[in-house]
Amino acid sequence: MNLRRSSVRVAPSLALVLSLVLSVGACAYGVNVPATDDSPSPGLPAADAGARTTGDAEVDAAETALVPVSNSNDAGTDAHRPDGADDAAVRADVAVPPLDASVDGADSSTTGAARAPGRSDLVITEIMFDPAGAEPEGEWFEIANVGSAPVDLRGVVIRDGAARSHSVVASVIVAPGAFVVFARSTAASVAGGVPASVVGYEYGRGVSASAGVILSNGATGAVSLEYGGATLTSVAYGAFGIAASGASLSARSVAHATNPSAASFCATPVPTPGLASACP
Repeated sequence: MNLRRSSVRVAPSLALVLSLVLSVGACAYGVNVPATDDSPSPGLPAADAGARTTGDAEVDAAETALVPVSNSNDAGTDAHRPDGADDAAVRADVAVPPLDASVDGADSSTTGAARAPGRSDLVITEIMFDPAGAEPEGEWFEIANVGSAPVDLRGVVIRDGAARSHSVVASVIVAPGAFVVFARSTAASVAGGVPASVVGYEYGRGVSASAGVILSNGATGAVSLEYGGATLTSVAYGAFGIAASGASLSARSVAHATNPSAASFCATPVPTPGLASACP
């Protein structure tokens, strides 16, 4: 009887000892004991436990939002940016090229900037001093740029044989090799056959028929161009003795000469304003 009672008392003690041994071994080797659905996972703060149990999709989305996206070809659209985010934050590292002022105008590297005319830039190539229509309204003369760069005739002084003068008050750009007509009256010159497209300046606007620059039909007839007090070119055509009623005087050669002679001109029954000379 004593032996049976003793065995009964020892069995619970052995069970308790075995349970303690198993618990200590599990802690020593890092074996995780599954937690219940209502309890947080071991080793995690309670605040993070809910986020971990909502699924991998939310975890991935949270991590992706922290990853900066760089795309030099993107004008500000971020595939990982939530709707409504501040565009300025996305565009902060996008380099925007500065505006180039040269897109509003001509390229000066190819056309060059127009400059004031020099002594050898201009030639008076044709003169209509005795037009078939009204005088002096129908008078005109033609200028060619024989230089290598565009010139602006603003400030050039036109002077006739009687020392009457007119200063060019508008910008008149003449490209190298180009011709331009200066007309006493644009309307009268066009009526006399001058294409309106080649008339670059009207020097007799607003003055009476007896005032301003007049291309005389007599021996004193002359026209010259001056700039900065220097004569650029001059044609004293009145001394040539060439009859040109209803015709123009045309230069035989488009070459600079400060004071060309009569041999350098011919009478042209069919004027060629804006074009090369028709001298034989």
